[in-house]
This record gives sequence, C-alpha cells and structure tokens, in this order.
Amino acid sequence: MRITVTVDLDVRESVTITQADDGSIVIGEQRTRPTSEPEAQIDQIKTRWRGQNPSSGAFALVDELSELGLRIVAPLTRKDKQVEPYVRAVGTTASGAKLSAYINTETMSISNASLLSSAASLPGADVRPNGNVHFDVDEVALCVAAIRALLKL
Repeated sequence: MRITVTVDLDVRESVTITQADDGSIVIGEQRTRPTSEPEAQIDQIKTRWRGQNPSSGAFALVDELSELGLRIVAPLTRKDKQVEPYVRAVGTTASGAKLSAYINTETMSISNASLLSSAASLPGADVRPNGNVHFDVDEVALCVAAIRALLKL
C-alpha cells in the first residue's frame, strides 16, 4: 500500500510526503504555488485602498491578523466583475464559533450574531444601528486586541 499526503505549509507552499510499500517515508521537494486568483483579488483591493486612503491602518491590520493565524479572504466578485472594497479575516474562536471581520479602509466590522455582545463590550467598539460592531482601522492595536479577545471566547 502506498500513501501520499500533500501538506499545505501556507497559502503558497506545499510539501508532499509519501510512504512507500516497504514502509519508508519519502519527503518530496517543497513546491511554491503561483499566486491564486483570491490573492490577486486581495492585491487588487489593496491597490484600490491605496488610491482611496493611502495612510489607512487597514494595510497593517490585515498583515497583523494574518500573522495571528486568521485567513484573509477576498470577497466574491459581483456579476459586473467589480471586486467589493473589503476583505474578510476569518478564524474560529476557542469555543468553535466562526469569526469573520470585514475590513475596509475605514472600519473593521464584526457581524457574527454569536459574538456581537462580546464585541460590543470591547474598547473602541462602535455599535451601529444594524447591530454590527465596528472598530476604527487606524487604531490597529485596538483592532488586534479585539480580535484576540474574541478568539479566546
């Protein structure tokens, strides 16, 4: 029996591990994948952000949330092929709840129903009439602290 497993090291790299019939393990070479379409969309969004608000804290915030282990996701492209001007930082809390933070050049928004009351109680939270909780992206440290607090729930 031969078993092959491909392990994604991150969004751009993978390594293949194979167990041969004799039981030996062969670790293949590390491969770098080309930039995927979603990554290209994220780059396109960041380019648009630079034109709208080049000093926005959104750039640093996206990088810091990625370093925390959240996956940065580009929105779906609309029918008219325009990419929405936000990205999502996606993760899972300690209790297993899904966490999605929508980020644009002005705000980071939390809209998960199960996290709204906790998010609303955090420093810097601005509860909007629709119930979503927004944070100012120029307050990068506050936004990162809010996400860390929510991830512990």
